[in-house]
Amino acid sequence: GISMFVSQDEEWTSVTLYDMRGRPVKGFRQRPVLQEGLMHLWVEDVQSGCYILDVETTSGHRFTRSVLIQHP
Repeated sequence: GISMFVSQDEEWTSVTLYDMRGRPVKGFRQRPVLQEGLMHLWVEDVQSGCYILDVETTSGHRFTRSVLIQHP
């Protein structure tokens, strides 16, 4: 899975995982429910490879990162 920290002040966070051609692969909308704003995104059903992770919070913060998903 993918783990990331989001401010505890955020109510909801929308996360979209895109393939390298810009096509959406998976979307998430969830609250940072674990301790200290830690979110865990389940990606076991996504093929191994390089993806773009786009994160947008309810307060308008947005960031994009490339991620490598590898399954054993």
